[in-house]
Amino acid sequence: MSEAGIAPASPALRNCTRRCLLLTAGAGILGLSACAGGEKAALVPPEVRLVDLGIARAGVLEQELDAELRIVNMADAPLHVRGLRFTLELDGQKLARGVSDARLTVPPLGSERVHAKLFVPTGALLQRLLEVAQSGALRYGLRGEVLLARGFGATATLPFSTHDELRLPAGMISG
Repeated sequence: MSEAGIAPASPALRNCTRRCLLLTAGAGILGLSACAGGEKAALVPPEVRLVDLGIARAGVLEQELDAELRIVNMADAPLHVRGLRFTLELDGQKLARGVSDARLTVPPLGSERVHAKLFVPTGALLQRLLEVAQSGALRYGLRGEVLLARGFGATATLPFSTHDELRLPAGMISG
């Protein structure tokens, strides 16, 4: 017994304690190196394009639109998508807000399609459509974020912004 009245630990107990400490330290180092290794790969913003757009539900004050988007992964690592939030713009002005809770994996240097819902006030939609009819061109853009699953419930976001134009044939809209 020691002066403090505590019996010294047996050699077997000391060996077990050392092994437990070494295993715990080793697991911690491996965990930290795995986290650090994952952070070395730079996240490359994806390209998100509008593929199709249709009316889901028409209302007096608000329209609900179905959108099909294509997510193109320009990186050499997969994107584990757990959702999107974005704005649809016409002629540089916000028209609608959109969301998708789709969960999918976009392969490296690959693409996937995803469905989303857009919500637009009826007045804003009518005003923008009249402007498009007068200009003869539909200039639109998507601006938002792809939500990524990062493990252990964590998320990250990657911003995206794309713009395009659709020229309407002369006389297509005018009566």
